[in-house]
Amino acid sequence: MRQATSLVALIKQRLGIDAVVEPGKKGQFDVMADNTTIASRGGNVATRMLFGAGFPNLEQVVDELENRDAGAPAGP
Repeated sequence: MRQATSLVALIKQRLGIDAVVEPGKKGQFDVMADNTTIASRGGNVATRMLFGAGFPNLEQVVDELENRDAGAPAGP
């Protein structure tokens, strides 16, 4: 939960967006924007150890969100 809380704070600081944290399965970490997965951490312990499916880099996640926002059409 500490990673999610840190990401929410970083999103608020850099983008001014109030992100929402929703509980999931233990060890699950998904970042969604407009029903699209931006970053994810899942699988079991063995999968994470063998394939390096750890927590995403929070700065890179916010960069991706920022890039998506920059490409969005202007509002009314």
